[in-house]
Amino acid sequence: MPGGKIDDARLQASIPAVAFALEFRGRASLRRGAVEDAAEDAQAALELLVSGGIQLGRGYALAVLIEALIEAGDLAAAERALRSSGFADEIPPGLPVNDLLEARGLLRLAQGGPTEGLDDLVEFGRRDALWGGANPLASRWRSHASRALAAMGEGKRARELALEDLERARRWGAASGIGVALRAAGLAEGGAAAVDRLREAAHVLERSPARLEHARAQIDLGAALRRANQRSEARNALRTGLALAGRCGARALAERAGTELRAAGDRSSSPYEPGVQSLTVSERRVAELAAAGHSNPEIAQSLFVTRKTVETHLGHVYRKLDISGRSELSRALADRAEAAES
Repeated sequence: MPGGKIDDARLQASIPAVAFALEFRGRASLRRGAVEDAAEDAQAALELLVSGGIQLGRGYALAVLIEALIEAGDLAAAERALRSSGFADEIPPGLPVNDLLEARGLLRLAQGGPTEGLDDLVEFGRRDALWGGANPLASRWRSHASRALAAMGEGKRARELALEDLERARRWGAASGIGVALRAAGLAEGGAAAVDRLREAAHVLERSPARLEHARAQIDLGAALRRANQRSEARNALRTGLALAGRCGARALAERAGTELRAAGDRSSSPYEPGVQSLTVSERRVAELAAAGHSNPEIAQSLFVTRKTVETHLGHVYRKLDISGRSELSRALADRAEAAES
């Protein structure tokens, strides 16, 4: 959601309006591949709703946060967030918490539990259909479920579900949906057919704003090419995927790409670069206010977030700028900015 909507809500001092705007911006950030921005917005929205005693919207914010933490490679934090919500064991029917059911399924998959993940994803799809969900871009549960089935050795069912998702995505026509479904079909098919599907998925997603999905397709393509002993082409695809994953902040995906690259005979360096350019939008805003002499409570009030959020952002800023604290912030921002311009 455009930042202007959030600014308007802040001016009106409306906690629900700010929280809901942050949630939707977080989801949009996640879809385009800005993992840290998505996690920050979701966490800020959740804190606002909890501090305001507001139930509506918590499930959606938590779902975005869990998915962002999965992409960031912090499964322990995702599990803690889920358990602290009280929904780790049972998610009751209801549109406000349906996205949380999908997020829990993705977390179980990431944790190595394909059966539990599949159960959640299928149930999400059933409930989504009952509530009129029709846009295949709103959820990719079929492609995710196909991955779970493949992990369980159910190759035939995995292919059927992936191809069903592909047919739906082609009818809708958006590149991101088609690319995701092509990737799922490739992973389900295996062999030479997998390389063709994955190459097409990477090509389609290159034209979409879904950078994270493009990274996934490139890395899966590289892995398939490596298994086919096409190592030179595999390394090229994997390097592209690694760079994309690094820019997205998708640490789990980047680590997998690095592992595949080493198996393909490459020794690539980490895609994570220190400095101002690595700061997220929220981190940069907090850093600039802190450098200007504002206290944490003043920053929290100005940005309509909690003090804990400000402290978290500053901790990330200090680590990324390689400084010890607030007293070094102003000089570090100036030095890094000058270096970027030179």
